[in-house]
Amino acid sequence: MMIFQIWKSLMRMTMWWKMIRQLFSQLILWLMNLMMITFSELVQMITLNVSIMS
Repeated sequence: MMIFQIWKSLMRMTMWWKMIRQLFSQLILWLMNLMMITFSELVQMITLNVSIMS
């Protein structure tokens, strides 16, 4: 009976772990997208300024 309890708790932990990992990967993807967007906008602004200056 004890082994069964341990097994159940282990399964629950792995389930949580999977969920957390999924969320974490989503977050990282979102952050990367955000950074890419801001980076491209930054580059656009810089090129715009350079073209205006020259």
